[in-house]
Amino acid sequence: MVELNRAVLWSYARDGVRITDHHTESKHFIAHLERERRAGRLTPADWSWIVPPMSASATPVFHRYYHEADQRPSFYLDADARQLAQTGRRVPAALAAVNPTPIKAVTVNGSNGSLTDGSVTNAAVARPLALIGSDLPPSPWSSAPR
Repeated sequence: MVELNRAVLWSYARDGVRITDHHTESKHFIAHLERERRAGRLTPADWSWIVPPMSASATPVFHRYYHEADQRPSFYLDADARQLAQTGRRVPAALAAVNPTPIKAVTVNGSNGSLTDGSVTNAAVARPLALIGSDLPPSPWSSAPR
């Protein structure tokens, strides 16, 4: 598989088409993290999205922990969509309104970069549309703590 990737990259380069591979992009991401660290900023990332599925442990992004934060604006999953995804059936509107699913929110405070963990409800988020990291099940390929 690795040789096939090398052959594809070579053929693209031969024809003047730019393409990159996961090893190169992993190095670029590490350089980005370092620039942000020098500037005094946290760089939120979800390990399971940053680490490539192929040759993961051979990339520099694998053996690291990343700051996970709830970035706003974002997309969130509301109770109806969550129930539909999990069971294939809709939740009656009356039940969804009575039992809103709490959504974990993490905020970064001021210049010191300390974290505050809070909880908000769907009512406060106004019909969120997609999952946030803490709502997702752990990746089957991830050995990093959640």
